[in-house]
Amino acid sequence: MPKDPRDDPEVGVCTECHSVQDSRKLVKNPFFQQGGAIPCQWCSGVVIITHRDNVKNALKQSNRERGI
Repeated sequence: MPKDPRDDPEVGVCTECHSVQDSRKLVKNPFFQQGGAIPCQWCSGVVIITHRDNVKNALKQSNRERGI
């Protein structure tokens, strides 16, 4: 039986809409496979990969780096 993606310690989160991305779709994404910036599945914003426990801090840091 396949592993539940909600159990993954790392998660993809959009820096714009803050939505959690489907990890099964992320690994199939050609940008992810090439190590490039990954577009959000819903708003086309940039997705960052972070530990599930660190999502809020990662988004805050991303906003600071972008000057938001």
